Amino acid sequence: MDLCQVVLEGVAHSICEGGAKSKIWAQIITSVLNMPISFYKGKEAVPAFGAARLAQLAIIDDGVNEVCPVPGVDEILDPDPGFVKKYQENSERFRRLYQSLRTEFQYQSGEYQ
Repeated sequence: MDLCQVVLEGVAHSICEGGAKSKIWAQIITSVLNMPISFYKGKEAVPAFGAARLAQLAIIDDGVNEVCPVPGVDEILDPDPGFVKKYQENSERFRRLYQSLRTEFQYQSGEYQ
């Protein structure tokens, strides 16, 4: 198992364990994407409502807009300009490094021919 996979798995486990509720995660994501994130009212019940609404759509011929109304916005988190600049610089550096090491990554993953 390589370091990159371990890091990605750690992120995935963190999100599954409630990391998605973290303001720090949200600030990182909004700054990396350089776009605001909306938090909706009733977000704690979203998984249960989502499952119920999918079931309703499967058995009743109601339209998606009737069954799945858009909830009201509770909060909007804007990107942090200082982080945006830092993440853009890091992203550019990553792309340059990845392109220069692409063959090595393919070799390590068994994709190199």
